[in-house]
Amino acid sequence: MSKIYELFGYPVTDKSLGVKESRMRALCPFMSATCDGGGNRFQSEINLSGHPELKKFFPDMEKVPSGICSIQLREDAEPWIICPRRLFYPNPANEVQKILMSKCDFPKGTQLGVWSEVKIKYKSTASQNFDYTFDYILMPIVENIPVGLPVIVEVMTSSTSGGNKKIRSTIPQAFEDCILQKNHTAPGINYRQVWARMASQLLVKSQVALAWGGKTIWVIQDLLADYISSTTALNLKDFISEKTNEVNILSFAYDDYRNPVSNNTVSLKNLALYAGTIKPTKEINHGFQDIILASVCPPRQVLISALCKKSYTNIFTI
Repeated sequence: MSKIYELFGYPVTDKSLGVKESRMRALCPFMSATCDGGGNRFQSEINLSGHPELKKFFPDMEKVPSGICSIQLREDAEPWIICPRRLFYPNPANEVQKILMSKCDFPKGTQLGVWSEVKIKYKSTASQNFDYTFDYILMPIVENIPVGLPVIVEVMTSSTSGGNKKIRSTIPQAFEDCILQKNHTAPGINYRQVWARMASQLLVKSQVALAWGGKTIWVIQDLLADYISSTTALNLKDFISEKTNEVNILSFAYDDYRNPVSNNTVSLKNLALYAGTIKPTKEINHGFQDIILASVCPPRQVLISALCKKSYTNIFTI
């Protein structure tokens, strides 16, 4: 049964005074600011006027974001990160940022501007459109004017299955029950949706960064990397590299989620940089475009067996 692993940045098992006070203020230790629900979960915000028990925990707030950082699908399994702020946020103290910056290749002493949620809309002809939003863009600045070559940073965390209101497994319900120290059930992980979102953008955002003279670096969790490798023709282990290339993925994992230290967040460690070309080359017969191909095609007999287990929807003669 799915359970919340981290709440407002700390494991739910951490009931130390400092962590409790931080939670009561809905603070995110990764942002060093008030939790914003992950930037895209406004629908999970809870109006405390209709939740008197929860209001007692957040006495100084009128509404509170459902500050769930990660979900553990089963006991002792590595949690899935569902909040992008948990995985990466541009903060000098952020351990992931330090590793990311080492891959950006900006000269030492460069002053960088960081822009978030940058939307680019461009139309060259009636039939050619570009319409994408970038999580972060890093670019050298001189007198507050962007100059030089950009690095696009895309953060891809997992989607949840939505949950079931009858068993109180939606994000807001699981959050409320967990805060009140009741038995709770968290939603599951929607593997296919998160892979589809990434696959639809991976090549395009890498391609446009190259056109601008820069590069794109994707930040993901190791569990997602494993899922991509097992369900598509893209085996990321074939692309382990020390240097960036046309397509770049930084994979992170929990350092020790089984034994969290009280009053501390759980550290993430960099497992690998996966980097390679978009298309196969003469030297290497595979590229990142393999992400849109199946890892295996089942034999035709598997199809026949599946059809024989179902009734006809209809039958007609041509």
